[in-house]
Amino acid sequence: MTANVSPWPLPQVPSVSSALAPHAAAMLGFGGPVVLAVVPPTGSAAGGNTVTILGSGFTGATAVRFGVTASMSFTVVSSSLMTAVVPPGVGIVPVTVTTPAGTSNGFPYIYVGTVPPPSITSIVPTSGPAAGGNIVTINGSGFIGATAVNFGPNPATGITVINDHQITVVAPAGTGTVPVTVTTPFGTSNAVSYTYSAAPPPVLTQVVPTTGPLTGGNTVAVIGSGFTGATAVNFGPNPATGITVINDNLITVTAPAGSGTVPVTVTAPTGTSNAVNYSYEDTFPGCTIAVPNFDNNTVSYFNTKTLTITGAPVAVGGGPVRVAVSPTAPFAYVTNQTTNTVSVINTSTNTVTATIPMTGGGSPNGIAVTPDGSKVYVANVVGVNGVIVIDTATNTTTGIAIPFGTQPLEVAITPDGTKVYVTNFDNTVTVIDTATDTIITNFPVGNHPYGVAISPDSTKAYVVNGNDGTISVIDTATNTVTTTIPGLGTGGFDNIALTPGGGTAFVTNYNSGTVSVVDLTTNTVTATIPGFTNPWGVIVSPDGTRAYVSDYATSTVSVINTATNTVIGTVPGFFGPGEMALVGSCC
Repeated sequence: MTANVSPWPLPQVPSVSSALAPHAAAMLGFGGPVVLAVVPPTGSAAGGNTVTILGSGFTGATAVRFGVTASMSFTVVSSSLMTAVVPPGVGIVPVTVTTPAGTSNGFPYIYVGTVPPPSITSIVPTSGPAAGGNIVTINGSGFIGATAVNFGPNPATGITVINDHQITVVAPAGTGTVPVTVTTPFGTSNAVSYTYSAAPPPVLTQVVPTTGPLTGGNTVAVIGSGFTGATAVNFGPNPATGITVINDNLITVTAPAGSGTVPVTVTAPTGTSNAVNYSYEDTFPGCTIAVPNFDNNTVSYFNTKTLTITGAPVAVGGGPVRVAVSPTAPFAYVTNQTTNTVSVINTSTNTVTATIPMTGGGSPNGIAVTPDGSKVYVANVVGVNGVIVIDTATNTTTGIAIPFGTQPLEVAITPDGTKVYVTNFDNTVTVIDTATDTIITNFPVGNHPYGVAISPDSTKAYVVNGNDGTISVIDTATNTVTTTIPGLGTGGFDNIALTPGGGTAFVTNYNSGTVSVVDLTTNTVTATIPGFTNPWGVIVSPDGTRAYVSDYATSTVSVINTATNTVIGTVPGFFGPGEMALVGSCC
């Protein structure tokens, strides 16, 4: 064979005299280790063979190198004799010994042939998580001097060459099945497959608490595993807010509004979890609603907690349309259109205690009680074509009839008790001074005004114009229309009720078969609730969480969750229900 060309002279086994000279120098304290010979001076490029190194100063040796490559192992036999395992290499390289005293001279060693690239026989384990980070052991040969280990296109970290036959690494993140290779100065190995296991989706074990109010807003702890990186928590179709991932096993959220029992799920980059049930509870203590039944001349009482009609209906006059309840005494007042009377019901005993004829009037419709409970204002569509005033102390009319000549329909009194707003068939609104029971003004609004409501601070009146599908917003200080809200449905008997804070209105659209939800801060329709036939009356619970809608055609009363603007219950058993009123204190 022909050795590679090198500036190094061919090695010779030294004579005894030449071998003793450096030892003498070392004994006199000259220099560090000295290499005199490497036996044999040649070997396979693959390395792995053992050579003997002769010289001096080997005690405490820390390294033996063949060129720049460290020996895989070495043994100091004496200060003048060592053995070393040859690493792979090519050409002629200097062999050096390093001790604390320094590094020796180089003695030439000749590699014969070429070094094959590394070879992988197996990896343990053969699969791991997509996130990586696990230790993988690579078995094979030719690993000395390894410079890289790749999992597909991604480099491993923490490469530790245990010996020529084994490497350990930290697997990088990845997906699918990828080839693993080892790279050394002599090439890149064959590939062995490694499979990334898809991380499982999060697992939900429980939610605490398991129930909450219909309005939401409460904090719920979601417990399980795999929550890191969670992007969403859903309660049925509704997303939770305020998602805080405490750790991989715990999330806290703010529950959204909802109803019934819904599945709670967690969504993370690895998928969506199993579902755990959460139930919305009706924490509302319940009210009693008086419902006039136009078709059978009675008033029914409806329990909003149990969603049932309670007790026997109370017989009143013919064609009862609207109920108004005194804020100061246990009395309800019912307008009876076909008998031209107002029935007075003692709500403690559910008995009629008086029937008041609308002398000079006819077809009484709208009715309202003053905040101090002293007077009742009744709109009479025919006859006097105006408003008749009842003295509640005597349950008689005061003799004061306020004529409009315009077919008044509905009545609302400002919470401060100073004014009465009356909608009229001729597309106007009349304002009455309650101190004198005289007309302050009359002004136009939209087409066919019907329902009217006053803001809690008495500064605004809202009139529903049934034929226009609009609301006229009235400044009560100037009695002028300041804006008109479009986008509602239509109908001849459209009513309006405000939430306790006055920020939202619920409007029945009798002909359209819907209920409109109106944001009164922006004066826009924010939702339209379908599913009705002829919705007529509407009231809102004192806590603002419910709206109740009577449907004349279906003889039902429906319950709306005001947080979600959805119908959560419908109760049958009425007879052409009209315009309702809350009875007594219910919150």
